[in-house]
Amino acid sequence: MRYAVPALTLTTPNPSYTRRGIDWHIFMKYRPEQYAQALLAACHEKSDVEQKKIVKRFVQLLARHQATSKTHAICAAYEKLELRNKGMRSVRLETASLASEKLKNEIHRVLGKNIHIKEVVNPDLLGGLKILIDDEILIDASARRQMEELFIKKPPSTR
Repeated sequence: MRYAVPALTLTTPNPSYTRRGIDWHIFMKYRPEQYAQALLAACHEKSDVEQKKIVKRFVQLLARHQATSKTHAICAAYEKLELRNKGMRSVRLETASLASEKLKNEIHRVLGKNIHIKEVVNPDLLGGLKILIDDEILIDASARRQMEELFIKKPPSTR
């Protein structure tokens, strides 16, 4: 298992990776996705009490690995993995003001019921919306983009 070291440290308290007085684990670098995979595997089918203990040890592990700056990326990766395991898609809905329930229902109708909508308010859009599906498909129907297309001259194409 590729994530054995982080998973092991999450499920067993006070692991020791010292040899000849050197903490070798501090030299290991893990990507946020690897930490997220380890946390998800460690929490799988555990009770709430056990999960709280695992998360506490996980935070301690991040501190030992000097990886607390990766917390945001780890949480994002964890959320993606959890949604994927549940067969759901992630949809980021960015609007200039809070989206109406009618709009959210329309997105559910078009994309299906197995989606998780994360709503972000961005006043810089001026109006309209942006939709990002599974961090891959971008639909940009914002007023800002439309105005930029109208007023920013594109260089003439050369043939």
